Amino acid sequence: MPSAVDTTELPKGTSPTLKLVQASGAEMVESSTMNAMSWRGPIDVDAYLRREAHLRTTEMNHNGGITYWILVDTAAATGSDGMQRILSSCETIRKQALIAQSNATVKDVICHDVKTMHWHHAREEFLAQELLGRLPVAKGALTTTSDGRRAWCIWTRTFGAEEDENILNILRLVVEGESACDRQAINAPGEESDHGSHQPLVAAIASILRAAQLEASDWGMTSVQFWNPSPLSVLAAEYLDPLAKIICREDESLTSLRWHKEPPSDPTRIDWISNEKYGWC
Repeated sequence: MPSAVDTTELPKGTSPTLKLVQASGAEMVESSTMNAMSWRGPIDVDAYLRREAHLRTTEMNHNGGITYWILVDTAAATGSDGMQRILSSCETIRKQALIAQSNATVKDVICHDVKTMHWHHAREEFLAQELLGRLPVAKGALTTTSDGRRAWCIWTRTFGAEEDENILNILRLVVEGESACDRQAINAPGEESDHGSHQPLVAAIASILRAAQLEASDWGMTSVQFWNPSPLSVLAAEYLDPLAKIICREDESLTSLRWHKEPPSDPTRIDWISNEKYGWC
């Protein structure tokens, strides 16, 4: 294991000798070993390093999809193994996305990508085999509404260090053909709400969530969670469990967007579509 860093020997954050550089293969393993306690969950360090090596081979990460960075002090001497002392580390992942602009044009940009789904499933498959000796088969659920529309979701199993951290996460939940009116089915306080007209959609979503509950039970998951639920999804969850609740995260996994070019004149007109768990990595 890497030795602890004596904080009295660290350079100041404003030091001009601090530099963020790409990690070598050995430095990549070293940084993973150092952060294992925070990220390994229920597996030991050796299994964690094998998992990280496995994830580097996924479609999203291979061929330059992921870059490993380390923060170093360029004024410090390298070790006998030729490695620099790692002060901190991070990863950047290239993803693709489409932006629909106000002039009706569409731009291809770097952001989230469907390959993220493969990454989530590669991660859960490794842990399921490592911890339980079996591989998950069901990756989601699909149904049809009474008016002929398909509703579906894709999920993944998250295995945590503690029992209450074993969660079935819904990565993406879709009702095909869902309109803006459907997504805003719950009116503002004081306004009359017509939930009856949305009952087929609520029933379809509830069916999907029930399938997720059964899968979670089979795998020893303590809860089913999904991000940024639509009002209809909230109604469906409450139909299955009146105690279902929305939690606003404030400490971790906070969705953020960094705009690299000229900011839009009216930032409130930016609508982040499908801000769901599949984008997390």
